[in-house]
This record gives sequence, C-alpha cells and structure tokens, in this order.
Amino acid sequence: RDPWNWLDFIVVVSAWIETLGLVENGLGFLRLFRILRPLRSLNAVPQMKVLVNTVISSVPRLFNVIGVTVVLFVIFGSIGTSLFGGIFFRGCRTISSPVLIRNPEDNSTQCWSWPYLLMCDGYCSDDTLSDEASCAAHGAFWNQTDCSYDRLCGGAYMCEDSDGYCGGSEDDRNWKLRPKFAGFEDTSGNFERGVSGCAPGLPEDEPCTNRGGFPWCKGSETMYIYPETEFVNFDQIGGAILTIFQCMTMEGWTDIMYYVHDAYGFWTGTLYFFALLPVTSFFLLNVALAVVDEAREDAGDLDENGQSTAQQASKPPILAPAQVVAEEKDGVPMPMPSPLSSRSAMVVIHDSSELSDEVGDFMADPEPGDVLWWDCTAVRILQHIAFSPVFVNIIMFFIAGNVIAMMLETYPPILVLQEPLAICEVVFLGVFCLEMVIMLGAMGPKGYVLNPVTCFDGIIVLVSLIQKIVSLAQASTSGGGGSSAFTALRTLRLFRVLNKLANRSLSFRVLLKAMVATGASLRYWALLFILVLYIFTLMWMTFFATRFHFEDPDSFDAVLPSQGEPWCSGEVNNQDCMPRAHFDTFFWAMITIFQVMTGENWNTIMYAGMRSYEVEMRPFIAGLFMFLILFGQILFLSLFLSMLMSKFDEVQDLIAASEKQKAIDRKSKSMSMSRKSTVAILEGPKRAKDEVKETGEVPQVSEPETTSAKGVKKILVRPSSGDVANAPAPASSVEEDPHAADAKTVSELETDGAVEETPSSFALAGAPLKADAWPRGYAWFILSESNPARKAARWFLDWEVNVQGTHIKVFDNFILLCILFSTIGMAYDTPLNDPDDTVTKLVRKSDSIFSYIFIFEMSVKLFAMGLIWGPDAYLRSGWNVLDGIVVAVSIIGLVYPGTG
Repeated sequence: RDPWNWLDFIVVVSAWIETLGLVENGLGFLRLFRILRPLRSLNAVPQMKVLVNTVISSVPRLFNVIGVTVVLFVIFGSIGTSLFGGIFFRGCRTISSPVLIRNPEDNSTQCWSWPYLLMCDGYCSDDTLSDEASCAAHGAFWNQTDCSYDRLCGGAYMCEDSDGYCGGSEDDRNWKLRPKFAGFEDTSGNFERGVSGCAPGLPEDEPCTNRGGFPWCKGSETMYIYPETEFVNFDQIGGAILTIFQCMTMEGWTDIMYYVHDAYGFWTGTLYFFALLPVTSFFLLNVALAVVDEAREDAGDLDENGQSTAQQASKPPILAPAQVVAEEKDGVPMPMPSPLSSRSAMVVIHDSSELSDEVGDFMADPEPGDVLWWDCTAVRILQHIAFSPVFVNIIMFFIAGNVIAMMLETYPPILVLQEPLAICEVVFLGVFCLEMVIMLGAMGPKGYVLNPVTCFDGIIVLVSLIQKIVSLAQASTSGGGGSSAFTALRTLRLFRVLNKLANRSLSFRVLLKAMVATGASLRYWALLFILVLYIFTLMWMTFFATRFHFEDPDSFDAVLPSQGEPWCSGEVNNQDCMPRAHFDTFFWAMITIFQVMTGENWNTIMYAGMRSYEVEMRPFIAGLFMFLILFGQILFLSLFLSMLMSKFDEVQDLIAASEKQKAIDRKSKSMSMSRKSTVAILEGPKRAKDEVKETGEVPQVSEPETTSAKGVKKILVRPSSGDVANAPAPASSVEEDPHAADAKTVSELETDGAVEETPSSFALAGAPLKADAWPRGYAWFILSESNPARKAARWFLDWEVNVQGTHIKVFDNFILLCILFSTIGMAYDTPLNDPDDTVTKLVRKSDSIFSYIFIFEMSVKLFAMGLIWGPDAYLRSGWNVLDGIVVAVSIIGLVYPGTG
C-alpha cells in the first residue's frame, strides 16, 4: 500500500529481469527503471520524503493549469499557422525567376535553377585590397569564407541590402512570391497544375506540376533557410505548439520574432508576440507558481523530525522565547501572548534554537568578556584598545582601503601604480597583523578561535603572511614574485564591514540574518535537486549517448555516419564532430542537463537531439525536452520560490521579534545601570566609600538626568526664554526641583546609538512653532496663507466643472491631456525623421509649447503650495519632485536648443 515500496519493487524486479537475461529484446526500456534506484535513498531522510510528496501532490493540481495552457497554445498556434504558415521558406535568390538549364550532375536531363543568395566573407590574395570588386579589377583572386544564406524576406525585408530577389515556395500564400516558371503559365498569368508542359518520359505515377515535371537543380530546391526552423515553425499545429512553448520559456523568442518581422511584417509580428509572451510566460508560469505554493502550504513545512505542520498542530504549543512570564494568577505563572500569529508561531517557534545556532554565531561580533582570560594590566590595556570605537573604526578604514587597493589591480598592470600598491599591501598586512596580536591579547587564544569573526580574520591574515613569505622567497631565488590566488581572500574582510553595518542597523541586521537562516532551511531542497539532476543525467545518457555527431557541431545540419561510435570518424579522442554540450560522458551530461534546467540555450540542445533521431522519433524527443523543462525548471523553480518566500517571511518575523526583545533588554539594562548610578549620587559619598570597600571598584557618577518611558535621556540645561511654562510635561520625570521652572531640555534621544527628535523635545527646548508662524505657512518665505496671489493659485488648481453630475478638475485634466499629446509627439519624433518635413516641424514646435505649459503648471503649484514649508509643500511629494526635474530639463532644452 506504500508507493515507496512499489518503487522499490519495480526497481528490483527490473534489475533481476535484465540480470537473469529473461528478456533479450523488446523490453530495453527496463533499463530506465535502474535510474530510479537513487530515489530509494529518500526513505532514509524523512524530510526529503515529505518534500517529494509535496512535489507529487502538486502535479494533479497542475492538470487544470495544463488544460488552460493547452487551450491557449491551440489558440495562438492556430492564429500562427493561418498567418505565418510557409514564411520560413522565403529567401533571397540571385535571379527573379527560375530558369530551365541542363542538369550539371546529369547532362541528359534538365532542371530548374533558382539559386539562393549567399552572403560570404572573404579576403583578397593582394593584401592591399579589401573588397571583391577592386580585387577583381587588379587581377587578384578573391577567396570566399564563411558563406551563409541571407535573411528571410517577404515582410519588412525584401533583399534590398543584397540586391537579390525574394522568393518563396510553390505553395506560398503570397502569390507574388511564388516562383514563375517561364513557358508553363496560362494567359491569365496564373500557373496551371498538371495541365500542360509535362516533361517527356515522365512516369505516370508522378504528378505533372507547374514546373513541367522538371526537378529542381541541387541548391535551388525549396528549403528552410535556417536549420532550426525545421523544428520551430508555423507550418503545422505541432510545430506551432513547440514554437510557442519555446517562446513561453523566453529562450530564443526574439530570434523567432525577428524571423517573422523579416518574412511577414513588422506590426503583425510585434503584436502577436507582445500578446503571446504576457499570457504564456508571465501569466501561466506565475499561476503554476501559485498552485505549487498552495500545494506546499497544504503539505506543511518540515521540522527537524520530518513532521509536518498539521502533525505539529495536534501537539501542545511550545512557548516562544518572547513569551516571558509576566504575572501570576491564582499562584500560576501566566505567559505573555506572543506577537506572532498562531500559524507562524507553530511553524517557526521550533526553529528558534536552530536559528540561534546558525545565525547568532555567524553574526556575533567580538565583545569584551565579563571575566578576563588572564587578569593582568597588559590584558586590561589590550582589551580597552581592542574594543574601543576608535580602534574599530581605524580597522574598518584600513579594510576599505585594502579592498580599494585590490580593485586597482589590472592586467596588464599599470606601471605607475605597481610600486604604490606594493607599499600599500605591506602596510595593510602590517596593520592586520597588529590587529590580530591585539585581539589575541584581549580575547585570549581560546576566545579568539571560538569567535567566528576573529577566527575567520585570523585565517586570512595567516594565509596572507604565508603568501607574502612565498612571494619574497620566489623573488630572491628567481627574481620575480608573482601573485597568488590566496590574495583574493583578503577581499573577504569586507564582510566585517557588513557585520558592522548590521550591528548598527536593526533592519539591515534582520535582513542578513533572515537570508542566512533561509538559505540554511533550503538544504533539503538542494539535496533533492541534486538527486533529480543525477537521475535526469542518467536518463538522457540512455537516449543520447554517442548520438551527437554532426558535420557542423554549431548548426547541427547533418548527422555523420560515425553516430553510435565513441569517437568521431573512428579516431580515438577525436571529438571534432561533437558539440560542447553532449551526453557521452557523465560530467558533460550533468552540465548539459543543468544548462537545460536553467533555461539557458536549452532549445539548441533540443534541436540537436531531434536532429540525431529519425523524423518519426522527433515528436517524442521534443516531448522529452518539454517534460524536462516543465518538471526540472518550472516545477522545481516554483517550489524553490515558494519555499524561499514562505521561509523568509517566517524567519524574518522571528528574528525581528528576537532583535526587538534584545533591544528592550539592552534598554532595561541601561536604565537599571542609570538608576544605580543615580542612587549612588543621591546617597552621597558614604555609600560610594562602602562600595569601594566591598567591591574594590569606584562607582560611576553621571549627570543628573531623567528617563522617559521609552528609555530616552533628557539632560537639563539653562533656558533661553520663559516659554517653558506652556510646554507639555514629559511622560516621566524626576521629583520637582526648585529650579525646574528655569530649566528646559536639549534632547539627545539615543536608541541603540541613533539620535532622534520628538515633538516633546521641541516643546521642551522652547516654544513650539505655530502653524502660521514664519516661515511655516509661507510660500517662498514671503507669501502667507492670506496672500491674494496664493488664494488665486489655489482656486485655479481646485477649479471644477460639473458634467452630468461628475465634478471634473479643469486644470488637472488639461495637464493630463497635454502630457498625452506630448508623449505621442515624443514617440513620433525620432532622429531619422526629415527635419524639413512639415509634420516633424509641427511636432518639435509643439514640444516647446508643452514645455512652457508645464513650466506654468509648476509655477502655479509653487505659488499655491510653497516650496518646503507647509504640510502640502511642493517638495513633500515625490511626484512633484519628479515633475520638477522634468521641467528643469525642459528649461535647459529651451535655453540651449542644440544640446538635444
């Protein structure tokens, strides 16, 4: 009843059937079941087993999406076949119509000659001549190289660049592009089929066509101009669906669109692909992502024991670290409610310790310990130096300088910078060695090694020292030092700058920790992906090993007779006929499968696979690659994105709550220390002496200060005016002092080292600014709210008309209309337009008029709103800032019209 046991049974039985030789021929497909053996390893990892169940459960849900996809593919495919059928046969010819000549291969027969136009590169035997005409004029010989067919034609391109003639197939839907066979057309100008002019001696079973029964000469027959269009075309519904599928993956779709432009028309091709890509690539692929995400949510996330969320829901809830005991009720401790939702708490809480181990140590910055590793004066001095802000900032400066110096290294080296960079390298190395010695003395060898930041930095310093010693040794022996790959490791010190930024910014710290924790949580997906990659590699080797042997490995135009042999032309280690991406060896097959699963140039590998098999097998090969893209790329990528987004949100919520709790703890600790120092001051010198006798340490004495409910310190200073009486009282304060009436606060609001300003600080610092007090409420510092010019400007902005019960603002809609016409004018006006054309002159003149209108709009808004001061000032809106920049550019264009 277990499907995993069924899988094991099929694998084992198929292996025994092949091993015992019970079936010799006809059941070779049983070899494929051996490839499924690696899936048996999933039984040993419960997390991967549940993850595979998630993938399997999402497949039936994707059937509805596949149904919609098939309908859309059929619709777009039918439109494509009706519009673009046969256009990939259209090519440039050397002559306008076919001519009947004697067959060069058989002088006894005749054939129609209508050669394709070849575009060839070449060179002249006389090096002083560069083109074919001058080469022939001087009697030199022109050597042709790298010949290829010209572009498709019949649409936007009509062979005007090559002085050729566009021609299509005999059944081309555009009769003007059909070949005209001289002597085999009726009086109406049309071409008869099987009526007259048949070749003498034509067999009775061969139909008489308008070619008169004469064959095409070699090289003149109708063919696909580009080899890949034999597989992706709009000649039948199958080829159209394969073409649309390739476009859906957004690989090579621009080439197909350009083919349609050249062979059919620019506007029709553009509109077709502009409608195809959003519907298939943007819409359908994201719907598949939504379906996979829904299946993953239903299957549930995994914990360390391989249990799903649904299984965890039946267990008693586990309190998060943020759920601390707040009070007791009836003698029973009552926990505070967690800010996380029930679902996120259920999924995330069990990972709190894991996140602490994975992320906390990674982001841990070296800090002074409570107990010295060696209690002596030297260690105290080194610890004071190592953890002082000045020393830390100096080291950060040298790290940044080291990275900049490494960025200046080039190949070939700049001679002027070689000596300064060598000196800088020695200075940086000396500074980092000194830092290492100081940190070792301050933290001790054990603390230095156990801290990942200092340990990582110490490894880099040691490697840099070894590299420098080796370089000096080489310089003394061989006269040249040379560089080492270990030099690049010094760049990793830049991560310390990120660490410092994370310690100073809560949002940045949460982001980094969430990224690390999310990456760690995706390890089972990575293992499953590697396993699937391994299975597909073995499967594709079964189908395509030793089959990618072509005359031209770049175009895959013809298969060599050596197909099926290990090497090209029977020569050992000869791989000239094989493309770089092939399936002959395991590692190259894995690289090729990985390339297909990433979607990079996968279509050319599919073309090679289809070319390597007979015509009857090509639909199966195309379906095989489509399955690989659907399963290996779309399904697995959707699963990855779904897990990434959900895990990132969950981890970010947990880390944010944890960091906020740490910030609250730090504030509480700081406030308690402040209270202790205040008590020491109030109790006088006697208490301080007692503490010195008991602890041997002198208590710290701080300025008198008040602490608000938010942990904000306000230092009392002398006032400059008597307006403090009108100021609101702080949330919490010390006992009233007789001199408190003569005091105000200059706020130094410190929260995690950041300085903030609050309305209460302004109020305590002095009388608050009134809403209409200068410069607030004044436009351009001179126009008050009651100014007639400002009133007129505001009335003009708010002017409305009533049209059938709808209020319409005249000024805003007029500006929108001007923006619309200005946009159309900019789209029409291109550098290729004739400057003397009347329409071009009108468009460019209207652009200047619109610029004056927009300048007037900006001026009216500046009068009505003001520039800076006021709640609705002009610069307080991002759209106004953008509009102001555009207007400023327009003014520059009006003042200097020649700047473009």
